[in-house]
Amino acid sequence: MQRAPADKPRIITEVGERREAFRRLIRRLTIGGAVAVAVALAAWQIVMAVTSPDSCGTGMVIQGTECIGVTDGSPGFDPSLAMVESKITAENGTMQSAGDFVSVALLTPLTTDPGSDVTLARIRAELEGAYTAQQYLNGQGFRPRIRLLLANEGGQEQAWRQVVRDLQSEIASQHLVAVIGVGLSTIPTLQTAKALAAGPDPLPMIGTVDTADGLNSKGPPASLVGSALSGPIQDLTRVEPSTGDEVALLRAYLTNHSPRLLRHVMLVYDTNSQDLYTATLGDGFRSQFAANLIGTERYVGTPGTTAIANEFNAIAGEVCPPGTANPPTILYAGRQSLLPTLIDQLRGLSMCLRRTITIVTGADAEALPASATSPNPAGPQISVVYPNLVDPALLTTAYKDAFTGLFGTADLDASWGIMTYDGVIAAEQAARAVVGGSATVLPTPAELGSALFDFNMPTHALDGAAGNFLISSDGDEQCQGLPIIIYRNGTATTIPPSPQPGCP
Repeated sequence: MQRAPADKPRIITEVGERREAFRRLIRRLTIGGAVAVAVALAAWQIVMAVTSPDSCGTGMVIQGTECIGVTDGSPGFDPSLAMVESKITAENGTMQSAGDFVSVALLTPLTTDPGSDVTLARIRAELEGAYTAQQYLNGQGFRPRIRLLLANEGGQEQAWRQVVRDLQSEIASQHLVAVIGVGLSTIPTLQTAKALAAGPDPLPMIGTVDTADGLNSKGPPASLVGSALSGPIQDLTRVEPSTGDEVALLRAYLTNHSPRLLRHVMLVYDTNSQDLYTATLGDGFRSQFAANLIGTERYVGTPGTTAIANEFNAIAGEVCPPGTANPPTILYAGRQSLLPTLIDQLRGLSMCLRRTITIVTGADAEALPASATSPNPAGPQISVVYPNLVDPALLTTAYKDAFTGLFGTADLDASWGIMTYDGVIAAEQAARAVVGGSATVLPTPAELGSALFDFNMPTHALDGAAGNFLISSDGDEQCQGLPIIIYRNGTATTIPPSPQPGCP
């Protein structure tokens, strides 16, 4: 999940800029010829060393400032990730020596940049969740064993085409049988899934954070993505709820517990055409809250810019014009990276002093700190309501013991890590169902993809970090109950999920 991806690598631009910098250096040097050339040459070598492929891990190349490609975990991303990458590399080496393994590739942005919803904290949680599953499964002696590949498509998913080609070339040599993660809720993720599902050796996929409606085996409708990208996607499943699930839960919660918030609602939505999370969240809000909707406000912008602050300032004036007695509830179909800016603009509305403005939004808000709703003596009080992807209170003892034994408790509750753990677990459990515990037979990608759809009954469920769950005929996750999170006065309250009929 992130903001608009760029589909063009930055290396060409950056190399051009370095060449121009080199030319300026030559022009400015005024000392003797040989010394000038030596100094200039040394400077150019230093500049080019920044983009040397030697600085990336095995299997990756430099594009701009990012290491792109498929690796066995060799450290090559941010230094803060080196510890968990080294653990993955070591475990992979052990599996390579053992021989009876299948590879599962974590495909997701493993680098970040300004303007992206993908932070280093989220990337770290994903790697920790994936490694925890790998270590747990291999340590329990399950067959086949798991070798974990890391596939980085870039902070804006700009290198997805190259990474798809790299993954497709690994199917035979690395016994690659599944791709987890797949990407974010964006058009490039949809393009990636379409490409991986095509060709002579389609790869089954298990989404872990791509919550947008339609990112499943049924595929999105043409009304959302156009005819070329619409329609079925072979063996695309996911282990996380969809935006449709989130909106339905929000509607039910407000109807049953806070009906006053439904009297007047205003939709504030992102116009980013590449972002399927915000698009499907907005569509869900329009559908579920149609009878209560008094207006809509659109925006486009980049985090931290004056433009987005100005847009949100204008929107805030519409939410709370002078003389407002009861501000409407805001349905925010946007990214968490922009939400603090909207909150700041709303908090500055002195005309709504002693009023409360409630923002209802999707699960991307997990990264928002509860302190964003701290008491506000000079303006309105802000409250935020959103569904989380998982209820940490439901985490199993097996998951908590496995995770804390490796990484402590700091990221134990991180949804991105929990969902990634579930993705690896689902892939291995499907592989195990195919081979029946054999230590010599390995599943094919097609066999594993088919087996995933057999986990559709309480008596044959997948073992997730927060309990058992199912896969529907469309590839969607079922039975992972979503909690409602309420931020008010700087504190967080969790409303646990209700039991669901037909679930384990």
